[in-house]
Amino acid sequence: MEQKGDRSGPFDLYLRLHALLDILRHVPEAARHELGGLLVGQIGYDEQGPFMLVERALPAPQAPSSRVSVTFTPEVWEGLWVAKERECPEARIVGWYHTHPALGVFLSEQDRFIHRHFFTEAFHLALVFDPATFVWGVFRWEDGNLALAPGVFVYVEAGGSPPDMDQALREMDPAWIILLRPEE
Repeated sequence: MEQKGDRSGPFDLYLRLHALLDILRHVPEAARHELGGLLVGQIGYDEQGPFMLVERALPAPQAPSSRVSVTFTPEVWEGLWVAKERECPEARIVGWYHTHPALGVFLSEQDRFIHRHFFTEAFHLALVFDPATFVWGVFRWEDGNLALAPGVFVYVEAGGSPPDMDQALREMDPAWIILLRPEE
């Protein structure tokens, strides 16, 4: 993976189902204020090249927010750091997430400021979710600019898929469940 300041190369993005569910548990469908938190995971290389694995999303429920902003105060950062060390000490911070309720998926100037100043590593991500439309976007550094990633792989580990998915669906608000059927 590129070093700090070298914001140039693409890499495959993987989002573990558990991280997606962390976000969905934190963000009610009717959320009217922005919510956010940290993304933690790992970066590495395999035979296909560099990759990023987002393993968990750690919510910041005490973060002050309004319809168009969420603020990560020093106390919120401290709480997130404690949660990271308690829940996933081996993982590293790989980015952040926040919502744009009924506003769409984009990075505002304030979002870009936060990312430029606090998420400066080449691998740092910004995930934006609009709960009103269920649209997601992941932004990352490319050639020194923040750009929408072309896609993210969501996965469940081998051998864990059916029970994990079944449990996840039982825990989710029914309004979030989207069932796809093959054409008959």
